[in-house]
Amino acid sequence: MPSPELLVSLLLVGLSETSSAAVRQVDLAEALNLAFARNRSLAVVRADVARVQAAVTQARAGWLPTLNANASLVWLDADRQIADRVITAQETLQANLQLQVPLVAARAWLESARAAEAVEVAQANERERRRAIGLLTARVYLGVVQERQALAIAERAVQTSRAALVLAVRRKEAGAGTRLEEARAERELQDNLSRLESAWVRVAAGREALGAVTAEDGPLDASVLPELEPGPGLAEALAGLEDRPDLATQVARRTLAEKRAGDAWGDYLPTLMGVVTPLLQTPPTPTVPSPALQAQLLLSFPIFDGGLRYARQAEREALLSAAEATLEEARLSARSELRTSYQVVEHRAQARVSAEAAATLAEETLRLVRRTFEEGSGTQLELIDAERAARDAATSAVLAAIAEKSAMIDLLAAAGRFPAEVAP
Repeated sequence: MPSPELLVSLLLVGLSETSSAAVRQVDLAEALNLAFARNRSLAVVRADVARVQAAVTQARAGWLPTLNANASLVWLDADRQIADRVITAQETLQANLQLQVPLVAARAWLESARAAEAVEVAQANERERRRAIGLLTARVYLGVVQERQALAIAERAVQTSRAALVLAVRRKEAGAGTRLEEARAERELQDNLSRLESAWVRVAAGREALGAVTAEDGPLDASVLPELEPGPGLAEALAGLEDRPDLATQVARRTLAEKRAGDAWGDYLPTLMGVVTPLLQTPPTPTVPSPALQAQLLLSFPIFDGGLRYARQAEREALLSAAEATLEEARLSARSELRTSYQVVEHRAQARVSAEAAATLAEETLRLVRRTFEEGSGTQLELIDAERAARDAATSAVLAAIAEKSAMIDLLAAAGRFPAEVAP
């Protein structure tokens, strides 16, 4: 007959596999691809890019030719005559085509150019939003992996404490133990069972969070730590910092604001419009023969507009100052973030090594203490302390490994390499 320890181990493994079987497993690259394809906030940013692209066509229409067809029917109560000559017929039908060609439209030209550059700003903003969604998805993914590993530690702790309880019962039955040892072992088992249930709750919450950030209608599971390439050197990363999506967005905004501030001259130029109108009128008149052709040149020169042009220029210069200040602040923050990320990765790696070594030593200590307790030379309190220390050390090792991966992702993001190097 299998031992109680083996039965408990098989039961826990079976529960774990049953709970995970119905939940789809994804790796980090797949989670990122799902988020990029279906995240709602990213879809809103893409729609804004389409809106700005449509605005380019609207702005271009300001200096392209337009052609309109017009018709009018005028009915009077009677012909208008002088003597026996009809001056205006009782019914007059007129139809014409009007072609308008902007010959000089400096402001429309400038607005069209700026609208095209606004598309670059919107696209840069989309890349920045993609970066933010990628970071959020990666952190949620690592959170699920962390809780899954914490769950495994909790399961092992239950197995260990159950085995300790079985040993305490056997010692009592053999006359070598006491009810106190049995009660201590049972209390430790109940404590670990409670921790196990809490671990399942955190796993379920993490799975739902991962499903939410990827717009999945249900939970997603993650259990594999991603393999990440080491980031670039600090000097290389600092040199290429302007390519980072958030900085690229601020640079594009500053450039657009600078060009708009330099477009003040367009407000002082005249506009020249050419208008060609072929028309038909029934009945024709001496002053309006049919068919007829009319051509016009319309020149408009702004002289006084109540200070509107000066106010617009002041607004553009204020927006430029704000864009420059925002860009400089973003650059300082990005450089600081990059330098900090390198230090964090270095220390996180050292912390992981130490935590893993501590976990290995704690496991070895637990084996030695269990052996001495089984031989009768150790105490149960020492065994319980060793079990707790092994559990806590294993948890610390898991947390250290997750923290190192998270720091590496932050470093790649700070250097502008994330999520490009993890998912297409």
